[in-house]
Amino acid sequence: MRYFLILFLSVVTTYANAGNIEISVSEARTLMTSNAFVIDIRRLEEWKSTGIVPGSVTSTFFNKDGTANLDTFLIDLREKVSPSHTLLLICRTGRRTKVAANYLIANTEYKSVYSVSGGITDWKRKGLRTVAYP
Repeated sequence: MRYFLILFLSVVTTYANAGNIEISVSEARTLMTSNAFVIDIRRLEEWKSTGIVPGSVTSTFFNKDGTANLDTFLIDLREKVSPSHTLLLICRTGRRTKVAANYLIANTEYKSVYSVSGGITDWKRKGLRTVAYP
């Protein structure tokens, strides 16, 4: 509950000052050719159900009950991706990633963070490749 409250207050504050953090699947694909990492913030059962974007980093941001999984998520992220990289957050439809992107920008050293609008649903709808989650 504590993490949910912290996350909620952070997001409310950030939305008041936020720029546009949403990008399309096409824009994400362009950024993937440079210094960007796709971070899939969904849960294990979602990765197994739809597959993941090739080369993406998987780490759950929200638990099934909607609470933030901040400690584990941030440890995973810091182990795998430098703050100097651009992060492209992806979930099922893009709703969770907007919250997560705003949180990261406001509360961590990661400042180049984007939410992929439409998420993995739009990715697959456009016929783009996914790979099975191991």
